[in-house]
Order: sequence, then C-alpha cells, then structure tokens
Amino acid sequence: MSMDNKFINARTSVYNTNYHVVWCVKFREELINKELEEEILDSFKRISKEKGFTITNIYIEDRNIVQCFLNIPPKISLTDAVKYLKGISARHIFMFHPELEEKKKRDGDFWNRSYFAETLGEINEEEARKYLEKQKVDKR
Repeated sequence: MSMDNKFINARTSVYNTNYHVVWCVKFREELINKELEEEILDSFKRISKEKGFTITNIYIEDRNIVQCFLNIPPKISLTDAVKYLKGISARHIFMFHPELEEKKKRDGDFWNRSYFAETLGEINEEEARKYLEKQKVDKR
C-alpha cells in the first residue's frame, strides 16, 4: 500500500484500516540482541504475509519493545493479528534459542500478554509514520 493509494480493494470490501501497536518482552527484560531482532522482524514479516495483513513499518527499541504499524483487512481482528505475531514468534524464539529456555521454564511467555493499540486515520497516519521513522533514526 502506498500513501498515494490509501485504499485497498478486496473481494467484498474497500478498506484502509491502520493501527499503531506496541508491546514488550515480559517483565521488560532486555533480551533482544541484534541477531534476535533480525530474526524476530523476519518472523513478523512471514507471519503477516501468511495470515493476510501488512506490516508497513516495524522496529524494536530498548531491546524489549516492539512498535509496529499494521494495515489489517476487516476480516481479521486486531486481536488475532497481534496474537499471531506474538504467539508464533515466541514459539520460534524458544525453538531456535535454547539459551532462553530458562526464561520459558520460569514464566512461560516471551512477550507480555498485554499490548497498546490505536487506530490511525488519514491525518495521524502520517504523524505516526514520522514518529516511527524518527525512532529508528534516534536509535542508530
């Protein structure tokens, strides 16, 4: 989706449903190093493609917070999209990173169960994009 054509035409609908979503590692532990960050971001991209929604911008800050900008079709709930991202990625993390096995035994989850979400309209969509881009630049 580009900013020029903000509407998506689906079989039974035309939509532009955008969300800014934020969640963190359980207990805000700083567990995400550069290697794991790349794996998580790749995992999120695969998950969103497989499940039928779009991540238009995403980054991880402070080694424990995920911020993303999602465009989700009306047939998928925001709750389901976040559940897919967090659940599938956590399984992947524990499967391929045995050094985190102790964390799994201790509290069972990689991600905090809660998340923040806001809907984005035409005006604040651009503001959110600028904010996310600024966060990326500030973290470098």
